[in-house]
Amino acid sequence: MELARHGATVVVNDVGGSVRGEGAGRDADLTVDIIKGRGGAATSNYADVADYDAVGELVSSTVEQHGRLDILVNNAGISGANGTVEEISEAEWDKVMNTNAKSVFLCTKHAVPLLRRAGGGRPERSCSSFCWLGSCGAVTRLTPGCARPRASWC
Repeated sequence: MELARHGATVVVNDVGGSVRGEGAGRDADLTVDIIKGRGGAATSNYADVADYDAVGELVSSTVEQHGRLDILVNNAGISGANGTVEEISEAEWDKVMNTNAKSVFLCTKHAVPLLRRAGGGRPERSCSSFCWLGSCGAVTRLTPGCARPRASWC
């Protein structure tokens, strides 16, 4: 909402699940309504950011609808199942890592060429208390690695 307050058109993405990644909802629409109610511009999207093709479509449709991409905020995160490492299944581990870490890689991978084409911009990430089972470590290491001078971009 802060970006919209400063004039950015925001694409709000949310698969609509709970903090554990279960269920469905329309929270992105609610956020868009708040942004629009405050005079901002926003659209909603419900793509799974842990799915390569869905992320590609999300990023390309953003540019088609809005003309360019200037900022990417990687903010997807679920807490996953509760339990010890002995109790957590591989499927639960994969769901958390795919949502919290793989999504950062995929969104950044698809966005960087468009950010570069727009003449700047950069990927950003947040890591909340919902980061779980080491996924926050992956997230916090990936985005700064994109800024290293090895190349002009990631």
